[in-house]
Amino acid sequence: MEINDELVQKITEELWRRLGPQAPAADGRPRLLVVGDSAVLQPASWAELQKHFEVLENQADCCVPPEAVLVTSLSLQALVRVAAGDEGCTPEGLALMTALLEGRPAAVLKSGLVWRRYQGTAPRPLLDRYVRCEDLLVSYGVKLVDEAEIIPALLGRSVGRRDPVQAAPASGRPRGRRRVLTEAEVRVACPAAGGPGQTLRLAPGDLLTPLARDYVQSLKIGLSRG
Repeated sequence: MEINDELVQKITEELWRRLGPQAPAADGRPRLLVVGDSAVLQPASWAELQKHFEVLENQADCCVPPEAVLVTSLSLQALVRVAAGDEGCTPEGLALMTALLEGRPAAVLKSGLVWRRYQGTAPRPLLDRYVRCEDLLVSYGVKLVDEAEIIPALLGRSVGRRDPVQAAPASGRPRGRRRVLTEAEVRVACPAAGGPGQTLRLAPGDLLTPLARDYVQSLKIGLSRG
């Protein structure tokens, strides 16, 4: 048999597929690509991930697609671009868009959503935009999770309902906690079946998304703060 460059290349690719870091684990664990700083996860959470997945941390070496993707930090650019259906030339955007397009499970740590750090200082229209982007990601199938929810979310098990966004305190000055309420959350508090004249109680500084404000106006729901 003649050995040429093409044959060497095929043998190398096959060995890499079978024995490289992206090869399936011998015990059948699915491959999980972790994008971002894995150090943000508690040691116990990281150990639990490794029990259930063959964990990969180098996206550039993924010659075989992972079965699932976990993003530990999602930048403002990646959030906006992925919500618009574009990877945005960021590692996390590329990982999320590839997973979505290929129908693979994808999750983002809630604590890693960078935009949430600015809820105590950013203007309301900007916050509303990021809330809409986050809602779009959820509608695409991206799971927003706490550490305890990572494994069930990526293995297709049910997790708790999405919690209202809580504001992080602004650096250098204390602030009260602030929520950004979506239309779905307002509908739960004031269902359409209840008719007009209902009252929605808000804490000082709470925000409503544009769709939530439209719903409030359409049902003539009163707002009470305090």
